[in-house]
Amino acid sequence: MHYDKVKRDKIDFCNICGKYENLTWDHVPPKCCNNMYPIKVNSWWEGIPEDTNYEKNYQNGIRYRSLCSECNSKLGAKYDIVLDKFTKDLTRIIESSIVLPSIIKIPVEINKLCKAICGHILAAKNFYDKENLIDLKLREYVLREIAVHLKRCHYCIGSIYIRQS
Repeated sequence: MHYDKVKRDKIDFCNICGKYENLTWDHVPPKCCNNMYPIKVNSWWEGIPEDTNYEKNYQNGIRYRSLCSECNSKLGAKYDIVLDKFTKDLTRIIESSIVLPSIIKIPVEINKLCKAICGHILAAKNFYDKENLIDLKLREYVLREIAVHLKRCHYCIGSIYIRQS
């Protein structure tokens, strides 16, 4: 099955703040995430696609008309900057030709990184869902101006450690 491209109305509910306004396009994943490889698109309930005849190159991510301009601007200006830096740091390490140590530390503003990811998860939906508990919790987190206080956190992705700066 192929990805059904559905355009929402230009005026609808924003997937983050819930305001009924003009919607803007959001790229998922955002342009800063090194989107240069073909990706397969499938809905969650269809499972992982097995045939490869519908790969498509989405260099700027898949566009969803799902966010008001205020939320899209906030996501881009406040949170995607951290996602961009993290993506570039991680890409530089992965593509390096040098022998890497067993532990690599990448300082990151973890709340902003998480809010960028959660914001784009919310954006990647062609409708506003006011009853989905996951969406409600993600919205609450992304909209909250106060960061969740995390002291000296370290996260591990394989052998790459992410340290909150």
